[in-house]
Amino acid sequence: IYELIKKYFDSASVNIKLYSSGFGNNRVIFTEDFEIPWEVDDFWKYFNREVLPEVNSDSYGKIRVIVSESPEVRKKLKQQIIQKLKRRGVPDNSIDVVVLCAYKQGYSWLYDEVLPKIRDKNPARIEILYHTLKDSKEIKWQTIYANTRWLQEIYPIDNVFSRELNIPDSLITFRPVYKKNPVYTIKVFDKSGNKIFTDSFNPKYVIRPFFDLFPEYESVRVTTGWVTAEIDNKILLNRRIKTDPERFWEHLQKITYRKIIDYVMDIQEGKPSSNRAPYFDEFIVNVTLSEPNYKIGIDEEAISSIEALHEDIYFETLTLFNLIGGRYGAGSLNFPGRILPYIQPPVDGKPGKVKIKFTGKRKAIPQIKMVYKEKNKEPVKLLYYINSLKIPASRLTGIRVGPFKNCISQLMFEITANDSIDRYEEFKMRASESTIDRTFISIPKLINMVNILKELHSNGIFEDKLSYDRVENILFRIALEDSMEYARFVDLPCSNNPRNTRTPRLFADGYKYKGEQIVQWNEPIGPEEAEKIMAKLNTFPDVNVYYTITSFLGQPVFAMDLIPHYESKFISQAKLNALKPTLFISGRQHANEVSSTSHILRLAELIATDSVYNNYLRKVNLVLHPITNIDGARLGVKLHKVNPHFMLHAAYLGSLGADVERGESHYPESKVRKMLRETWLPDIYLNPHGYPTHEWVQYFAGYSAWVRSRRGGQRSWWSPRGWFIPGFRWIDDKKYPEYKKVSFAILDSIATAITSIPEVMKMNHRMYKRYRKYGIQDRENFRECFYKGILVNLALKGRKLKKSDSGKLGTRITYFSLTTEAPDETAYGDWMKMVCKAGLAHTTAVLRYLANGINRIEHKVKEYKDCVYRCVFRKKPVLPGLKD
Repeated sequence: IYELIKKYFDSASVNIKLYSSGFGNNRVIFTEDFEIPWEVDDFWKYFNREVLPEVNSDSYGKIRVIVSESPEVRKKLKQQIIQKLKRRGVPDNSIDVVVLCAYKQGYSWLYDEVLPKIRDKNPARIEILYHTLKDSKEIKWQTIYANTRWLQEIYPIDNVFSRELNIPDSLITFRPVYKKNPVYTIKVFDKSGNKIFTDSFNPKYVIRPFFDLFPEYESVRVTTGWVTAEIDNKILLNRRIKTDPERFWEHLQKITYRKIIDYVMDIQEGKPSSNRAPYFDEFIVNVTLSEPNYKIGIDEEAISSIEALHEDIYFETLTLFNLIGGRYGAGSLNFPGRILPYIQPPVDGKPGKVKIKFTGKRKAIPQIKMVYKEKNKEPVKLLYYINSLKIPASRLTGIRVGPFKNCISQLMFEITANDSIDRYEEFKMRASESTIDRTFISIPKLINMVNILKELHSNGIFEDKLSYDRVENILFRIALEDSMEYARFVDLPCSNNPRNTRTPRLFADGYKYKGEQIVQWNEPIGPEEAEKIMAKLNTFPDVNVYYTITSFLGQPVFAMDLIPHYESKFISQAKLNALKPTLFISGRQHANEVSSTSHILRLAELIATDSVYNNYLRKVNLVLHPITNIDGARLGVKLHKVNPHFMLHAAYLGSLGADVERGESHYPESKVRKMLRETWLPDIYLNPHGYPTHEWVQYFAGYSAWVRSRRGGQRSWWSPRGWFIPGFRWIDDKKYPEYKKVSFAILDSIATAITSIPEVMKMNHRMYKRYRKYGIQDRENFRECFYKGILVNLALKGRKLKKSDSGKLGTRITYFSLTTEAPDETAYGDWMKMVCKAGLAHTTAVLRYLANGINRIEHKVKEYKDCVYRCVFRKKPVLPGLKD
């Protein structure tokens, strides 16, 4: 640029500034490092000032403290309060001291206060009444709530009471009431039906904006801390104590989010657009608080306010960008950037620590801004936005190779232009320069683009763009679209530092299998471990592991074909497709759903090492894609090492906060599934998923998850329901009756496989029962459908085949596609082993169905004058065999 200006204005003083508008600048936009005052210190301040001076040896009453702390901290706090009262001469038990948890207050009241009172009363039946929010007018226009919100806060108290009181959980029932006060009432009955205990409780909560900077958008109920001291029939103290998470959340909402909004608007010059994503690089939130974080001994259920905070930070930050887009007319701002909540294990009894780092770029809009000044005149400012040109896709027309060379001499491409000359001068008064450039894609413009890239290469810039280490030269023939005879040529030699075209290869040199287990089922498998496993598997003759693409964050993505070993050098994939059905299994679309990678790799291991499994390859082609969201998987494994029982939804979506399957414009890895399906045209496609192993909470979004907007989101996911199939659809067409028959035969095989695993079915029965008991309280939204012992959300009816079903990804080609759900966010240890058994069982059942099914291969022969035409093809679908 400097030389170009000097060429025309040699005496001009030139100052040039460059900046990148893409992802990965890691320019620090702002940092924050602050302390969260410990809520218990506030309690002591109020208690010492307003309660202690007023008590004496004759005092009686009750002190109830509500703080968001672990059982250990609350037990210690209670003891300290009692000791201080004793020093004032207060006799034992004359003042009742109760310390409850502000997080899941209803649960804490029932467990910490009620349970000790009824434990020795031999209860036979318990009824818990809770306030339903159905038809509630407490918050105007509120949509972001669940009717059973207060019931969800005591989940799963019935199982806990059943364990502690040794009574069946079926005798612990819930009943909604419209009356707001009290929120909870418990009634306890003996074997004769006599009421032996009753009590009530109102949790302390505040109504706050869902987003402080968008107060009109929505409001939510958030439980808060409190202290009440009623001594000698007088209320000495009755005030709120903000919890540590509340204090953090207020700062995030009012200060941090304000900085983010200002940044987004600044870099886009006040005109945000959904086409300019990602908007930032990383939003790192590192938080350490004194909070409850423990398992309760009911399956994988846990009480963890800091896990809920992880969920809130991630999903509410995504929502923030949609609110920005909505306010300023840009629509949803998807793919915003990397949101990284690093929640540290709690440190009891200390102030919270928060460190925030936000990185991004100086500008979001690629542009050339030029300011020049002539003597004795005002400066002139010119602005040119650099938008991508919609150039028709180039077509490879030739490859030139030379003798004794380990490279290609020349690649020949043809590009079509829509004009033969530049039209700027002709239309400059009618449109902007950038509009003219995008409208008229002229031959001179395309030639200049190649020549400029050539010049950049010679100056050591962008040397890996359109330059490949085993291609000496690229020749472009640029032709006019309405006159293919008119054309110009321009070539691009290889640069000094071209792109390396050698793809990564996984192979464990020197590895010898000695009967050991290759794939572990104890911890989530990350990309690095998966590569080591696949490298070992690639040493087996029937396994072919290969590179597919490089992810957005630069990780190689691998897949594997499992087919019988052939001595021939080349294998016809078309023939394999024509003679045998193909099963394609692709896992870990959502990277915190960890079990699919583990059981997919174990299936590959069994194919390689077990003769029964290996025999399936005689009749079936198997294609495996262990990790779809590979960038999320790397993050998830890193987070899991810090908080192993967290759901870790920061790893759920792709690296920029949008689903990896809906992001071909940003995520290269999202192309792999489609590429493999179009290559193999599989008969069956399995997409195993997962969901949380325990209650899913977004504390600042109305309590129960899953919330992404004021529409409430998919709240039905808040509690586990075992291993299940979230949706099952089938073709029901009289012209093609075999499709329905096949679909249900495969489903039968899966149901048989799952119900044959005792520990999985025990888990299913527990979770199904719990899910139904709580879910049916919200009759308007609760749904369930069982099929042969497993939960399957069956469609109400089948559908007919359509024309679109004949495409490469259509039902005529892949006649059975299925998504399954296992409670595996984030599984480890024995729980991981159990859900992996379910995963391996149902994928093996489908593999076995194809191997044992009726594979219809047909031949056609036609005679011509001097030759015979032979054709072999396979009719889909594979019909059920005798064993199925």
